[in-house]
Amino acid sequence: MKIARITQFFPPKIGGLEFHAFELTKRHARDGAEVHVFTTSGPVPALPAGAVVHRIRPVRGLPSTSLRALLFWIKALPAVVGEHRRRAFDVIHAHGDFVDAALLGWLGRLLRVPTVITMHGGLSKHWAYRMVAGGAFSLPDHVVAVSTQIKKDLVELGVPAERITVRSSGFDPELFQGQGVKGLSLKGACPLIVSVGRLHPVKGFDVLLQAASKMVARGSCFRLIIVGTGPEEKRLKAMAAPLPNVLFLGERPKDEIAALLRAAEIFVLASVELPGQREGLPTALLEAMAAGRPCVITSKVAASELVVHGENAWIVPAGSPEALAEALLYLLESSERRVALGAKAKASVDRYDWDTVAEEIMRIYQGLVR
Repeated sequence: MKIARITQFFPPKIGGLEFHAFELTKRHARDGAEVHVFTTSGPVPALPAGAVVHRIRPVRGLPSTSLRALLFWIKALPAVVGEHRRRAFDVIHAHGDFVDAALLGWLGRLLRVPTVITMHGGLSKHWAYRMVAGGAFSLPDHVVAVSTQIKKDLVELGVPAERITVRSSGFDPELFQGQGVKGLSLKGACPLIVSVGRLHPVKGFDVLLQAASKMVARGSCFRLIIVGTGPEEKRLKAMAAPLPNVLFLGERPKDEIAALLRAAEIFVLASVELPGQREGLPTALLEAMAAGRPCVITSKVAASELVVHGENAWIVPAGSPEALAEALLYLLESSERRVALGAKAKASVDRYDWDTVAEEIMRIYQGLVR
């Protein structure tokens, strides 16, 4: 199998989409496929011998994500076509949104190669987006949606349900063998709460900090560690300045994040919904559940196929600091509650390891090739 993977972002850039594309590439190449990745990122971490990375020089300084995607594809298309003439790709797999889907579909028809696109985030509800997205996502031969909610949105826009597979990101069991976090002691007198994600408004970190303030006012003893960077970093740090025991760690390697999750008493994800952006199924949530952590998430995390309120996670209304604070305090009150919720969370994600995910995606490729 010769695979072309087109993704604007790839490690060392840190994010759910980036690691999803990387883990699929690593496992498919390890299992004998020839994988060519076309991306702006570099230098790329070590990959098996069957994987080749073609770096596309990025276009910087553009405010529009759609315009950045379009210009990336304009620069990537000649490289993909040139490699196809030399390699004869069996399938082309892209990661992105409606711009990527439209250009991927056109490219597949031009080269007569089956195409797959993975949609990692929720679809925008903006009217202009919805006018073009249905047609764009109908062009590739198959769509992989990382949550059932994304599939529902695509079907509502006219994409045939039989051409959509729901397959989330995964987790690497080997990550949880790490030892700790450099320069940081994870032991302390107060329970540790951890949140991981890009410091972007959709992640709701401002709501989390407001909840933390309410918890402090009620005399709760806890430590809050936030992992990630992003455009909200300066504002969030200013919000957190009056609060005790709140620490921003910036970007950290995956093994250190896994060590943080293992040490945490609670993992929290305070995501909200914005007019142009919604959550998919965050990799950080999968990893926290795989680590056996009790997870508090909001109703805007598109994880309905994975979590059940009160069974393997605790779900609160999005955008409500009061509800989030109450849920965290409720779990902090009882180690028995936390242990029971974490054990059920761990049992829920057995089929979400990366090997299983990669095998399912390979079966999609094989079906399209046949």
